[in-house]
Amino acid sequence: MFHLEWFSGVGCGLILGFVWGWVRRWAFANVSDRETGTQRRCAAPPCVDISANCPAGSYEAEVVASSKTENERGFFTLRSGLNIFYQIWKPDVEVKAAVLLLHGFGEHSDLSMAHKAKVLCSLGPFVTVAFDMPGHGRSDGLAAHIPDWLDFVDQAREVFLEHLRPLLLERWKGLKIFGLGESMGGGVLFTLLAREKELFDGAILVCPMLFVSRDLFPPWIVLQLFKQVLAPLLPLWPITPTKDLADVCNCDPQMRTFYNVSGAGLHHQIAYKAKARLQTGAELAFVAGEWMRCKIPEYDVPSLIIHGGADAVTDHKVSRELFAGMRHADKEFLYPSDVWHADIFHGGPRCYEACKERFQAVAHWIEERCS
Repeated sequence: MFHLEWFSGVGCGLILGFVWGWVRRWAFANVSDRETGTQRRCAAPPCVDISANCPAGSYEAEVVASSKTENERGFFTLRSGLNIFYQIWKPDVEVKAAVLLLHGFGEHSDLSMAHKAKVLCSLGPFVTVAFDMPGHGRSDGLAAHIPDWLDFVDQAREVFLEHLRPLLLERWKGLKIFGLGESMGGGVLFTLLAREKELFDGAILVCPMLFVSRDLFPPWIVLQLFKQVLAPLLPLWPITPTKDLADVCNCDPQMRTFYNVSGAGLHHQIAYKAKARLQTGAELAFVAGEWMRCKIPEYDVPSLIIHGGADAVTDHKVSRELFAGMRHADKEFLYPSDVWHADIFHGGPRCYEACKERFQAVAHWIEERCS
């Protein structure tokens, strides 16, 4: 009897172990090949320009094809030892301003961010710079892991203050520097400037991820289960219960195919396409979100805010709240009512003229503040 119970216990343990291992492999299937910076750099070597491939017929494709910008690539090492990949795009004209581009969650500085960088260089006397945030693209760090929002922003601050800004000001004396943050990058830019308004001469916030509208929160009991049970028990598991964003970023099916299937080439080898990790989801939705909500009245920087009215990724009502509540009088809000999250600048051939108009509006806004 003793032996039968012992074998039954061992058998149950083996079955549970097998099931647990299977569930874990299923949960991590979309991130196991890109968890580390080394893996991502092996998949997409830093010397390879992913942005050379543009959606045919789009405004940025036309501009990039005729662009004469010079592209510089390299790495900075943070005090923590993390290696951070950066890029600089230089036009062949006298430069008056620099624009730092901050990418969205799971993205990187190549492809769409690089397209923006090249277009802006072609529209004005601007040098553009970008870097892959920790855990993103070719930079070091566990893929898309953000256990502490303010620490994450502090790492971005270190890249800018200790590496990029000195480099820019050494090459171009008296340069004005603007930030352009898109989606999560908009949240990073807002957080930087809410704490230190003098970091940039102005900010362009594109569909910024500031905080989750209370209207979008699930029922209270679901929130508590997520915050108090799942996130502490399985912090690194990429199973945050959020909608699949792949089909809600671009309105045009051609553009969804380009960005999410095969058109963008090596982008698919380093972009983070899984659900957010539980700890990351909790940090972004609750901790970071509440911090940013409270800081709106203290935000005191010249700003251009752009948000599409059909955005299903970040909430345009939150951007309106920022516009209404921010302190600085130099503010402008562009609201294309029927535009999706990624279609602001990358809507494809169908949105050629609208994307061109918005790029030109950004370039004009920056140039006005350079005089």
